[in-house]
Amino acid sequence: MNTRAVPTKKIVATAMFPFAFLAITPGSCGTSSTTSSDSATVVVTASNDVCWSGTVDDRAVSGCGSASYTSNGSTHRAKVTKNRGHHGLTVSLVSNGKTVDESTVQTSNQYVTVKQG
Repeated sequence: MNTRAVPTKKIVATAMFPFAFLAITPGSCGTSSTTSSDSATVVVTASNDVCWSGTVDDRAVSGCGSASYTSNGSTHRAKVTKNRGHHGLTVSLVSNGKTVDESTVQTSNQYVTVKQG
């Protein structure tokens, strides 16, 4: 079983026109070991004027524009509601470098879900 140390608080931002990419690894200070098969990434892709809220696993998340969240455990799931904005919002679930589920919503006050496991 391959394990790797994962920083539990890390924010990385890279500006890309017209989208911003924000990767957040939540948790307490320090590091933890997880197996590569036990984690996945939930990626929200949206223009900066699109605001949204929802859950990744059981954590509340929200924002405007694009974001990325780490999902740990054997089951990965996200539910994201588009709150406002003029463009669509896509939620992808990436595991081992491959997109395993993806869904898009265009209309405000509607949600999408992605899951694995």
